[in-house]
Amino acid sequence: MRIRILSSVALFCGVVALAVIGAESMRPTTADAMDQDRARKAMLSGKVAPLNSAIMLINERYDGEIIEVELDEEDVDGQGKIFIYEIKVLSPGGQVSEFELNAKSLQILSIEGNPQKRQPKK
Repeated sequence: MRIRILSSVALFCGVVALAVIGAESMRPTTADAMDQDRARKAMLSGKVAPLNSAIMLINERYDGEIIEVELDEEDVDGQGKIFIYEIKVLSPGGQVSEFELNAKSLQILSIEGNPQKRQPKK
């Protein structure tokens, strides 16, 4: 009986230790915090549309699951330096497509891959 109790205690301590380690690794890094702050300031100042609007636009037009989103600043021919949403979508068939949107106007600037367009609702 004593061995079983000690094993249970050891198992519990191991689970707690893994949970603590996992929680520590989930904390945003300083770079992540700066990126979030930069994105928030850009949205509040009107330099970018809300991320939710960009996600809704892609979800309305294309089938699949959004698997990654980034906000970058890039030099675009004729427009200078602008914010770009890069959105990766995993199609139901398992293919990944990447969309680049002007983060202010939500105009789709480029599409890499072969995304599956959503069928119009009847």
